[in-house]
Amino acid sequence: MNIKKYLLAALAGGVGTSVAYVILFFPLNSYLERNILVPAGASSQGSTVSSTVATISMALIMAYIYPKGYEGGSPVSEGLRFGILIGLLYGIPLTLHFGSLFPISFGALLLWALIETLKTAAGGLAIGLVYGRMEQTKE
Repeated sequence: MNIKKYLLAALAGGVGTSVAYVILFFPLNSYLERNILVPAGASSQGSTVSSTVATISMALIMAYIYPKGYEGGSPVSEGLRFGILIGLLYGIPLTLHFGSLFPISFGALLLWALIETLKTAAGGLAIGLVYGRMEQTKE
């Protein structure tokens, strides 16, 4: 493994995810607060440490997994495919589980899952662009 490329991909994935977060969450902040946080008894004024650690963790994991699933396509299509898949893989179960714990409308949960998927897709795209075209291993 090329550690330098891995760390650069993780950094790009974290930045991509964070930029997408700002673009997707801030315009919908009052809706999400009213329909997800308030019913859950949560606050948007919490510590940023845990969300930063979560973003870094996710970026490190995604940058590690990405080369293992690379199928030889363009960096853009491979990165988006990967990011969408990872976003669906964690976004849907996360939001449905959260919705089972608190009185949150199904529509708000679907929007949240979509936002998580798009946010993760942006991270996957950034990771794909850093890795670029790679030689596939023959097994």
